[in-house]
Amino acid sequence: MPSALKKDISSVGLLFTSLSCMIGSGWLLSSIVAAKLAGPASILSWFLGGILIAFIAICFAELSTAFPVAGGIARYGQFSHGSCVSFIISWLAWLSCVAVAPTEARAILQYASRFFEGLTYKAGNTILLTNTGILSAIIIVFLLSWINIRGIKTMIKYNNVLTIWKISVPLFVLGTLAFNRFETSNFTESGFMPYGIEGVFQALSSTVIFSYLGFRECTSLAAEVKNPQKAIPIACIGSVLYCMVFYMFMQAVFVGATDSSMFANGWTNLSFSYDAGPFAGLAIALGLHWLSSLIYIDAVIAPTGAGLVYTATTSRLMLAMSQNGFLPGFCAKISEAGVPRNAIIINGVVGVILLAPFEDWVALVKFQSNAIVLAYAIGPIALVALRKQLPNHPRPFQLPLATLFSTITLFICMMLIYWSGWDTVAPLLISVGIGLVLFALTMGAKDIKHALWLIPKLLLIGIVSYLGNYAGMGILTIAQETSILLLGSIGVLYLGFRSRLDQSMTQHYLQDTSQQYEDAI
Repeated sequence: MPSALKKDISSVGLLFTSLSCMIGSGWLLSSIVAAKLAGPASILSWFLGGILIAFIAICFAELSTAFPVAGGIARYGQFSHGSCVSFIISWLAWLSCVAVAPTEARAILQYASRFFEGLTYKAGNTILLTNTGILSAIIIVFLLSWINIRGIKTMIKYNNVLTIWKISVPLFVLGTLAFNRFETSNFTESGFMPYGIEGVFQALSSTVIFSYLGFRECTSLAAEVKNPQKAIPIACIGSVLYCMVFYMFMQAVFVGATDSSMFANGWTNLSFSYDAGPFAGLAIALGLHWLSSLIYIDAVIAPTGAGLVYTATTSRLMLAMSQNGFLPGFCAKISEAGVPRNAIIINGVVGVILLAPFEDWVALVKFQSNAIVLAYAIGPIALVALRKQLPNHPRPFQLPLATLFSTITLFICMMLIYWSGWDTVAPLLISVGIGLVLFALTMGAKDIKHALWLIPKLLLIGIVSYLGNYAGMGILTIAQETSILLLGSIGVLYLGFRSRLDQSMTQHYLQDTSQQYEDAI
């Protein structure tokens, strides 16, 4: 029986992996959510989001080419700071990623509800699943798991075909809508930025960032890539640049294609027939029923592609957590098809369970986005620490001005979390607390001294969020909030650098053959 993952993924396959994750339910549902939060200025949310995510992507491009290991985000923290930091980052990343399959299932069913009324119902402005809808979501999640159990070649084969569709069909749909109606007056009639810069940031930190986050999923498959030094930077950076242009175009078309009567009561109250599937609803309003049929078909294909890839990459994350000693060896068992079958099954079950606590698509993606951004914050700290710990380690892609770049990247992560609001930050902090308890129960105090810098980091974001203007007390001004988080980011980076493992322990975690680390170099 195989004991190692297979190197079957090409540069094109890896790029398509990231694109497939980034063009899922986000393009189908995020436009109306962003427009309600920021009005026409939601276009700026996509631009800023692309720029900010690019910083994070470039940071991970160095880490993932220097250390191309399965489930990379679970491992970088271990190499630089040991088991406790690795577990918390892994916990957050896993919690976020394992929820993607049910999220995409919700999007499929939300669009399908036009034809199958028993799938969803409205409670105020919130669209919820019926019992039949929940059962249908469970079937979709397990179907995605079954395809992945068949092997990585099967998954990539399906995904490459799906990604070609997911790139071409949305572009065709958006072009057709813009050709039939594009009212430039929509961008100024109620003001370009009716809810101020705060609305732009709110849209950015919720549904916008969610749509970009798939860029890093390619690094979770690093151990299965034929040429990681070339393929990973192309996939990480190329996918972000493409999606920034695509999503700005998408949002502009959505705003321009709406009729002024649809936002007569303000963009917050934007509403029209069949807006549960916003682009299909706009096509129907324009009399383009054939186009709405194409969109409804895409509402099955696009989320399926994203859910398919996340099911694969999340299982590799669980594999890495098992190899790190956080989970039983049962989770790291490789099947005859060369995939972590048990991890895929477990993640499918957990994904189904997560359908319960989050009542709608927006609530689920908002929490997901901020959990993974908090996990991403290990990237810049691990980068500067590993530069010191392993100065001679091969780095095919080396970031210039690493300390400055890492400081900016960490500050970006802190701001993205803060902009999501106290109502999202609070459960996020609780989730970290649960993770710490689980670590203590399984690993005791192992490497705990190297994780103490997490405490001021979490206190900083918690206090500023509670006192800030995004669902907080509103005591701090925007300038004060920004200054505190910037200075705090500098301090956290310094503390994280000082708290790094010594070189011998880093080498131990990197070279420990007893845990069978997957190395694709």
